[in-house]
Amino acid sequence: MQRLEARRGVEEQHFLARRARSHSYNPPVDLRLVDYVSSYDPNLMCPICRCPFVDPVVLAECGHCFCRECIRQSWNTQTTTYTPHGPHGDCPSCRTPARLRPRSTTNNILINMTDELIVRCPKSDEGCKAEVKRGEVQDHVNIYCGFTLVECGADHCELPVRRKDVAQGCLHYGVSCLSCRKELDKCNLDCHWRNDCPARQTECAVCKSMVFPRDLAEHSSTACAAISVPCPGAALGCSNRSTGAQARTHADTCMLAKLAPILTTQHERLEEQEAAQKQMSRKLEVLEDGFTTIQSILSPFSSDNMVDKLGTDPAPGPRPTDLPGPYSADFDLDAPASFSAPNTSAGPYASPLHHLLHMHESLRDEISRISSALSELDGRHSMQNLNENLRTREEISYIGAQLGGLQRQVHWLTSAQLHRQQAGRSPTPGSATSAGTAITDATSGAGVEAALGAVNTAATALRGAARMVNVGGREASGMRRGASEEGRTKL
Repeated sequence: MQRLEARRGVEEQHFLARRARSHSYNPPVDLRLVDYVSSYDPNLMCPICRCPFVDPVVLAECGHCFCRECIRQSWNTQTTTYTPHGPHGDCPSCRTPARLRPRSTTNNILINMTDELIVRCPKSDEGCKAEVKRGEVQDHVNIYCGFTLVECGADHCELPVRRKDVAQGCLHYGVSCLSCRKELDKCNLDCHWRNDCPARQTECAVCKSMVFPRDLAEHSSTACAAISVPCPGAALGCSNRSTGAQARTHADTCMLAKLAPILTTQHERLEEQEAAQKQMSRKLEVLEDGFTTIQSILSPFSSDNMVDKLGTDPAPGPRPTDLPGPYSADFDLDAPASFSAPNTSAGPYASPLHHLLHMHESLRDEISRISSALSELDGRHSMQNLNENLRTREEISYIGAQLGGLQRQVHWLTSAQLHRQQAGRSPTPGSATSAGTAITDATSGAGVEAALGAVNTAATALRGAARMVNVGGREASGMRRGASEEGRTKL
């Protein structure tokens, strides 16, 4: 009896181990990833996952239906507190507060409707052509599908094998593919030949010819004999469409098809020439602008007019006699419009025009440098003024706080003095003493009122100074900005 119990325990352990290995080989089927044979009613689709319902649940508060797992995940992302009645939250469709209830008759009806949908086996990409109801697909994979992985029947092997190959014995030995000569296990040869072998040929569904899978897309679009293709000269006006050998024969006789490559090449060259022409036009515009600027500088003025202009200019430049050698050797100020022949021995430039272009570029670089320096200086001044204004405002705030405290103390003294005056006005037996006290209180009250007026005057002056500091800072910034813009405009 003990031996039988021990043997039964060993068999149970082996059975549980095989079952655990089979579960690891074939995970549970995800019903959201299966392929449906035909279209289904859109009313059976979950608004969250956009798939047919999986374990549907109807919210009693609003009547909307969702997958139980989808609505749980939707409510878990919301900030909801725990309640003993189960998960709760807002309906994703109408935002009505609802909670998850147990399964009802309506849920069972929806489950039966969705389980009747016909789907393909999850192993269809491996070769299984079975089409079963969605409610039976898990049983099909676990029990009937021949492409499901199970434990190898050999005693010494623990590797998985397909259910349809169990009767062949252990298939975990090396073989070579006859087409591509790739080394792999015998149990994986069928899958390799079906999906991965690069030397395998498949049949075209239209023309029934054998082509390689890597060339199937190109064959279906251009080379398939059963598909009509347009003439190569369709862009030039040929409207002929033919199939296979007829298309090649027409291409050999059509003049537009023969001209199409030549015209295409010419069109590409024209586009390149247009792009180069646009670039040259932009360069020419830049050179014309520079030449116009040079002509405006070298306008035909006489020497007397030039001297008068230099004499009346508030900020005259250097005299012509003070200019360095290359300026006087390259052109004449009396006749600036007529350039002399280039003199290579007189200066380092090939011609006066080259000299002027060099001057123009030098002036442009210098103006750019001065502009950047002015911008940097303006930024430094602005930062310095900002720091000064901040420090001044802090000091004014501190003084204002001190004046506020002094003003409160003066108010307190004034209120105390007023209380004494009111108490002194009441009739008392000692009239002389009361009169003396009143005179003293009046004198003290006048002094307090004078101090209060001085404090108010100081506070008003302090506010005016703060406003002047703010306005002065803005005006100074505006003046500097205006001066900077004016200097840039002049440059």
